[in-house]
Amino acid sequence: MGLSIKNAEVERMARDTARRRGVSLTEALRQLLAEEEARIAAAREAQIVGINPSIHSGQVDAAAAQNGAAAETDQKSAWIKEAAGDRYDELEINMLQFAGIVTDDRRGVAETMAPLFGLPPSELDTYPHACIGSVEEIAESIRERRERWDVSYVVFQGDCREVLGLVLRGAGRNDEARAALEQALARYEAKGDLPSIARARERLAALG
Repeated sequence: MGLSIKNAEVERMARDTARRRGVSLTEALRQLLAEEEARIAAAREAQIVGINPSIHSGQVDAAAAQNGAAAETDQKSAWIKEAAGDRYDELEINMLQFAGIVTDDRRGVAETMAPLFGLPPSELDTYPHACIGSVEEIAESIRERRERWDVSYVVFQGDCREVLGLVLRGAGRNDEARAALEQALARYEAKGDLPSIARARERLAALG
């Protein structure tokens, strides 16, 4: 099947997608069009819209991580804004967090994690779906996401609930912090993750 792409940006995205997902250029374009159609339908009809990576393999792998990069998210956001039209200001836009690490060595952790994402370390500074850094840096990165992509709220899943608890504690919202840490503790206990259990209990005790 022949393929002719007139838009240079669409061609770039299709070629990048084909490389990351290991599919033909035609298949990559088909997948991109299907994803855009889903976002357009959501923007036109839904009240709540999530801007998140496409997970074609069923796992959060390097291809999914790359699909969630800042430039890709800019394009997704633009599609939603165009499709929503006058409804855009009424939408609730959310983003999932797949990874969260509280550290004073943001650069060092980014350099370690970047190969897992298939991205350069510098890309993790603005990566929408992972929080890395001190509590203050993470809080600032969330504010930046709200401004750049009009995000109404960020969804912290799984182990990221502990990071959410620390951010809330830093903001003085101790009751909400306690709830998030208790959820993280329950998850660690279900997994039998003893070091994380001890850490979460210590942080809960610090809240009083």
